[in-house]
Amino acid sequence: MSDPLRERAEKLRDAVKKAMRSTGRTPPFPESEVDFIEGFARDLVEECLEIASAYARERHAFRRPIAAFQYVEGMLVEMALNLELGRLIRDKAARLFDQGLPHGKQAAMAKWFCCESAKQAADYAVQVFGGMGFMDECPASRYYRDIRAATIADGTTQIQKHVIAREMGLLG
Repeated sequence: MSDPLRERAEKLRDAVKKAMRSTGRTPPFPESEVDFIEGFARDLVEECLEIASAYARERHAFRRPIAAFQYVEGMLVEMALNLELGRLIRDKAARLFDQGLPHGKQAAMAKWFCCESAKQAADYAVQVFGGMGFMDECPASRYYRDIRAATIADGTTQIQKHVIAREMGLLG
C-alpha cells in the first residue's frame, strides 16, 4: 500500500478506536475491525482506480491512450461500479445500525463485497500497468499483495457467506 493510503488507513483505525473508547459505543458492525477492513478495501479500490486511470490516460499504444481500448476501459468502469456498489452496501448497513435494526447480514455483505472488489481492482490495476505492474516500485503491485490480507482478516469471504446464510435463515 502506498504511504498516503497506509497513513490514511492507520489514521482511520486510530480514530475509530479512540472514538469507541471515549464514547463506550459499539462499532457499527458485529466485529470492531470489520468496518475498518471494509473501509480500507473501499479506499484501495478508489486508489487502484485513480492510479490505473491516470496511467491508462498517459500510456499510449498504437497512437492513442490505452484508456481508449475497450478492454482497459471495461476494467476501469468495473472498478468504478464496484466502488459505488460498495458505498451503497456500507451505507445501508450503517443506516440499519443507526436505526437500531439488525444489520449483521449487510455488514457481512459490505465486508465481503468490498474486499473482493478491492482484490479484483488490484488485479485490474496490475493488468493496466502491464509488466510494470509486477514491479515493487509500482503501487499496483503493493496493493495486489496488501489486499490479500484484508480478505482474510476478521472473517474470510467464506465466513462472511456463512454469516449471510445464517442471517437469511438458511442454516439448520
